[in-house]
Amino acid sequence: MIDQPLNKSKINFALAFIVPGLLSVVWYLAMRFYPIENVVLYTSDLSQQYRAFLSYYQDWLHGKVSMQYSWDLFSGSNMIGNFAYYTGSIFNLLLFFFPKKYLYEAICIILLLKIACSGGAMYAYLDFTMKKQKQFVLIFSTSFAFCGMLVGYFFNIIWLDAFIYLPLIALGLKQMMKTKKMSKLFVISLSLLLIANFYMAYMVGGLIFLLFLGMLWEIGQKKERMSAIGRFFGMTALSLGLAAVVILPTLLQLQLASKSGVTFRNVWFNPIEALGKLFNGVYYPESYIDTSGAIAPHIYSGLLVVLLVIPFFLLKKISFQKKISYGTILAFLSLSLLWEPLGIAWQGFNQPTGYPFRFAFLFSFILIDLAAQSMDQLTKSTKPLVWFGFSGMSILWLIISLVIPSIGIGLWWWNQLLLILISTVLVFYLDGQYNQITGILLIFICVTEVSTNSILSTKKMEQVNKFNTYEARSYSANQDVVLEAALNQLQKTDQTTINRAKSNYHSFLNDNLFYGFPSIGGFSSLKSSAYGEMMKNLGYEASRVSVRTESGTQLSNDLFNVTTNIIANYRLDKTSSEVKQYQKEDLSIFEQPYKVSTGIVVDERKLEDHFNANAQEKIIQLFNGKSETLLTNEVAQNVSESGIVKQNRNYVATSSNAKLIYTLPEISEAEDLYVYFGSPYSVEGMSYSLSMRRGLSVQNGWHFVEKGAKTLTIDLNQRQQFPEYGVRFMKINTAEWTKLMQKNERKGLKIDQLGKKSLKGTVPTNEKKNQALLLTIPYDKGWNYKINGKRVEATQVFDNLTSLKLPKTSKKIKIEGNYTSPGLRIGQTITILTILTCLSYEIFSRFRRKRFRKEEED
Repeated sequence: MIDQPLNKSKINFALAFIVPGLLSVVWYLAMRFYPIENVVLYTSDLSQQYRAFLSYYQDWLHGKVSMQYSWDLFSGSNMIGNFAYYTGSIFNLLLFFFPKKYLYEAICIILLLKIACSGGAMYAYLDFTMKKQKQFVLIFSTSFAFCGMLVGYFFNIIWLDAFIYLPLIALGLKQMMKTKKMSKLFVISLSLLLIANFYMAYMVGGLIFLLFLGMLWEIGQKKERMSAIGRFFGMTALSLGLAAVVILPTLLQLQLASKSGVTFRNVWFNPIEALGKLFNGVYYPESYIDTSGAIAPHIYSGLLVVLLVIPFFLLKKISFQKKISYGTILAFLSLSLLWEPLGIAWQGFNQPTGYPFRFAFLFSFILIDLAAQSMDQLTKSTKPLVWFGFSGMSILWLIISLVIPSIGIGLWWWNQLLLILISTVLVFYLDGQYNQITGILLIFICVTEVSTNSILSTKKMEQVNKFNTYEARSYSANQDVVLEAALNQLQKTDQTTINRAKSNYHSFLNDNLFYGFPSIGGFSSLKSSAYGEMMKNLGYEASRVSVRTESGTQLSNDLFNVTTNIIANYRLDKTSSEVKQYQKEDLSIFEQPYKVSTGIVVDERKLEDHFNANAQEKIIQLFNGKSETLLTNEVAQNVSESGIVKQNRNYVATSSNAKLIYTLPEISEAEDLYVYFGSPYSVEGMSYSLSMRRGLSVQNGWHFVEKGAKTLTIDLNQRQQFPEYGVRFMKINTAEWTKLMQKNERKGLKIDQLGKKSLKGTVPTNEKKNQALLLTIPYDKGWNYKINGKRVEATQVFDNLTSLKLPKTSKKIKIEGNYTSPGLRIGQTITILTILTCLSYEIFSRFRRKRFRKEEED
């Protein structure tokens, strides 16, 4: 009999994991995800970013790559920050047990586990706080596991650790306040979250601090209050110390990363639309990745939670301080969701790149916590408060439905019936009759209601942005065997240089990481701003977080030794000098008939601080060529207009289907043509078409014009301006350029050994003064270089390239480079010292407790 309550508690705790896990499977089946049908859950960032970073992490677990540095991302990149943002979750260790071809299945399992653990963690927190109605904890824990933000942004799998650690950190905080001792749970959970995703940890830390302030207010004595403050900041410091091995080098990398900047537009979001997202199945027709602030925040938390909000503030047994504390936090979060400047503060003072309101799960957490406390105090005598809450929410729901036409009568009735059903069963339960039956029924209804919202919302999401089909993204579900075979063939070729490749085969930025081939492009939220500036100056399509290798020119590509072109056969992006080396099914690989060294020997006087408008001419100069024989710049001529008026030197669209049609310059067989788009105005919504390709997005930079095209059409899809000088053309004499490159073959750095984060090579004899080795490896303070065994300082040139001064000698020059992420060693030292401090404290505490027990026995 004594063990029965304990066994029941264990069963309920197990159900807190099992129920969300099973509901996740139901959700998965309802969405027909592979292998049920021909649909994969890869969408948006999960398809374009995370699968590639998780694939890289999987390679790291098997010892194939370095977590400090990657040759594959951009033209070389620090990876510690990417580890801390993309792959640091402890759940990702599961990838070690899956072969590469089952990465998709592994991601599905990780998603399911994270949802299940979110429910389990929330159960642990609420089980500690609820005292009387513990049988209903499962409702609230499941509501949190399927709250609006998780369902709306489930494909942002890297953020979901925050849903697990937030309740555990909050539980640790409450344990600390109750026992007046530092909480190990708090320290460990916050440390793991900092390592898993420092960005979400920042948001969680903000909410935990607000909760702590509320608890602090309830302490009467000043001495106890000061002790609590000391313990709180002590636990936080220990957490930061334990995570320092990752956090410190990440912070240093963040200083170099491109930032979106803070642009306060003082936008107020419609509160009616925001409140509408509290109800079941409400999903507005706007894209879920809109960056304009048009998307309502995902704040759904379950209809029972909505019903219990009003009773919380009316129940007499809930203290006035608690009502003020939770009310203030809820009001502050609500204001943050409605007013942009406060929202940006929650998101690290950076304008989010898509996915606004990333802190919405904090609102759901507080709302569910508040509702659970309300439920805990409900009795037979407080039944009227349930009907009061029902009436208030029904009126609110009616107003919302009338104001927002997209909700519709069907969805209104669905929510209204659910509100009636949940309220009625709850009142019957409080009456005390048939408690066991009505209690189980209430749990079943509420858990079912939560799961239906996930299915309804995701189906509406699918209507806005279709999920990928298995065939269209088979390489995402399993490694593409055609490309894999092609890359295996490439890896057997000459390795005396870093043979970088560009690819349009699958058109995603991080294919190079996924398949493991070096490239000068990619996507990373921690991309170096200097690298991005350099690539823009060279004419590449570069945003704050990405660089596309499909842009740029043959000259800029050869500077970085991008001599391999992996191309889909339906795309005509082959330059005149490229030679086909491989073809299978819809894939071909072309290579230049020469190899350019990873480092080239140049006269120091040719080195400059930046690339500028004449960057293409500068590249020719670095290779000792003559611009007049290799390159011809041409202005746009013969432009016809449709739906356009000319104002000074600007084309102004007068309709939503305005067009500019350019006649392309004629080229010879030995020439390639490039078009450059440059505009001081926004090019959002603009597209261009060539004779054989249509609907290409207009982006700044140089873009290859395939052979055979006669005209270029720019479509202005909204009333906007485009300057007369916004389009330029350039011809490259590829025959002459090939001859120049063949003259420069093997005159630079010959790589003898390329490690995961190191290189060794030789440079031919140098008998001239003022010679330097220009490395096409981004300048990074983490690199340590040696020439002939002696340490040398590298110089940053051309925005973000590396220059090493060469000695005058008649012998070959040995070059060595080794990389260590800046701040890593200091971070390791802090983490080790923190671990030793924690162990010492634990040993001392145990010794003291043992001593006290012995004294008491004596």
